[in-house]
Amino acid sequence: MYAEIFKDKMGSKELANDKPHVVCIPFPVQSHIKGMLKFAKLLHHRGVHITFVNTEFNHNRFLKSLGPNSLHGLPDFRFETIPDGLQSSDEDTTQNVFLLGEAIRKNFLAPFLELLKKLTQSSTSNNDCPPASHIVSDGWMAFTVPAAEEMGIPVVLFFTMSASSLMGFNQFPTLVEKGLTPLKDESWLTNGFLDQVIDWVPGFEGCSQVSNPRPTAHERRHLPSHQVRPLHTHTYAEILKDKMGSKEVANDKPHIACIPLPVQSHIKGMLKFAKLLHHRGVHITFVNTEFNHNRFLKSLGPNSLHGLPDFQFETIPDGLQSSDEDTTQNVALLGEAVRTNFLAPFRGLLKKLTQSSTSHNDIPPASHIVSDGWIAFTITAAEEMGIPVVLFFTISQAA
Repeated sequence: MYAEIFKDKMGSKELANDKPHVVCIPFPVQSHIKGMLKFAKLLHHRGVHITFVNTEFNHNRFLKSLGPNSLHGLPDFRFETIPDGLQSSDEDTTQNVFLLGEAIRKNFLAPFLELLKKLTQSSTSNNDCPPASHIVSDGWMAFTVPAAEEMGIPVVLFFTMSASSLMGFNQFPTLVEKGLTPLKDESWLTNGFLDQVIDWVPGFEGCSQVSNPRPTAHERRHLPSHQVRPLHTHTYAEILKDKMGSKEVANDKPHIACIPLPVQSHIKGMLKFAKLLHHRGVHITFVNTEFNHNRFLKSLGPNSLHGLPDFQFETIPDGLQSSDEDTTQNVALLGEAVRTNFLAPFRGLLKKLTQSSTSHNDIPPASHIVSDGWIAFTITAAEEMGIPVVLFFTISQAA
């Protein structure tokens, strides 16, 4: 619900007259603007004061197309502009995407900060306009995060693209790692390379190189592709279908290793999903860090995680110094630990789980992985072990 999206925990800003004022800023191209505008209208319908921020170029295009009064808006739905810093161009043409991307990185922060200062102070001169209290930013506009931090305003990153697009963008790091992009030279355009079939992306089977999005140099440097993971909408049966991997499932009973991002909300979401899979007859191994495992034992009792014969808990170390189990771990240090410390122990655990059937006839070898979408090391481990992996986002639609 809207009220939950912008609840007090999201920030310290007090809302004037209990009416939030959300600043919406899309990536300055038509499809992103349309998606953000639809979302802004939904928020406005729920009683939110909206300031919608376009570039001067796009604002003028709208005026030319729709009429000089088309963007006057309503008292509580206003349009503002910031310059893009690019040379003037024909308003009937689309801007050069590469130049625009560079402009976003270099030119947008300062004018957006000035606009935020104006909007946070607007209530002093206009009693009907509450100060800006939140930002909804297109997920590709990274400069809005430091701007929000500087102003002390909470920010939500909103991706307007489709789930299939997210899946495509998610492959950028893998395409680079596999040497499939960038193209070595122009001969690769005609030597049949682009007709090579990609068969390792779940849901994109049979896709050729030419139909898979390839990152530009700018995108590889500046877009948060390592943070973008696909939203899977497969049913349970589709997740485990044969196409997802070559592993044979012992006795027709799959064994799934579930590993969440090691923070409470992600663990809870993954645990709920694991229980649903278990209810469908799946053998589950749920992987926590030693730190979180010990927290659960301390909170719930020494026998609380003994599990069932086909629902077991395992642990891996996080590589961080021991800390008070009653406190939350430092998120920045934990994020770095996930990136640098988790692959080796998780790989070791997978080897143990894939060999478990040799000593326990009632335990099938690990056949699949369900990984939190924010922990990329599981993809590397899955590829090494030849086990299919599904990335699962535990966050809500609102997030």
